[in-house]
Amino acid sequence: MLAILLNPKINLLNLIDKKQESFISETKYKNSGSYFEITNIEPNLESIIKVIPEAIFNSLARPLPWNANSLIQFPAILENLLILALIVLAFIDLNKKNILRKIDMNFVLFCSTFVFLNYIIIGIITPVSGATCKI
Repeated sequence: MLAILLNPKINLLNLIDKKQESFISETKYKNSGSYFEITNIEPNLESIIKVIPEAIFNSLARPLPWNANSLIQFPAILENLLILALIVLAFIDLNKKNILRKIDMNFVLFCSTFVFLNYIIIGIITPVSGATCKI
C-alpha cells in the first residue's frame, strides 16, 4: 500500500475498521432513523474485499423504496434512481461514440475509478442512508 510506504505509522486497514466501528456506535447511540445493518469488517484486506459488493450497493442504492421510514426519504430514492440511470446512459453513450481520443478515455476512466473507490469507502464505513452523500 502506498500509504504504508509513505508513512509506516499509518495502517489504512485499521483506520477504516475504526471509522466503521465509530460510525456504527454513534448511530446506535443517537438512534438514527435511517440506520441499516452493514457487515462488520476486520482490519485485513480479505475482509474489506469481501464487503466491496455490499459497499457499492449501499452507496448507490440506499435508501431502498421498501425501507423508507418517512416521506423525506423519497427524494433520496428518486435521486438514487436518477444517478443510476445517468451512469448507465453515460457508459452506453461512451460505447456508442468512438470519437473519444485515448487521452479523453483515460480521463474518463480515472474519474470513474476515483468515484467508484469513494463509493466503496463510503459504503464500507457508513450505516446511515442519510450520510451517503452522492454528490
